[in-house]
Amino acid sequence: MGRNPFEPKVVAAICHHMNHDHAADTLVICRGAGGRPEAHAARMTGFDGDGADFAASVGDGEVRLRVDWARPLTE
Repeated sequence: MGRNPFEPKVVAAICHHMNHDHAADTLVICRGAGGRPEAHAARMTGFDGDGADFAASVGDGEVRLRVDWARPLTE
């Protein structure tokens, strides 16, 4: 996609909301759509028009993963 259509403050606000109000859902996303069923914790680290970025705790470490949207987002 190139340039992120979302302002940095919007990305930060949505990540904060997901990580604080929907932490369990974020973990479900990483386990299912992110392909990390062994994850025991997760947080959203960013997103753009093509997908969302996460950090998932797996074992004693952390892995980065990306989940693409079904179609590009512009707003």
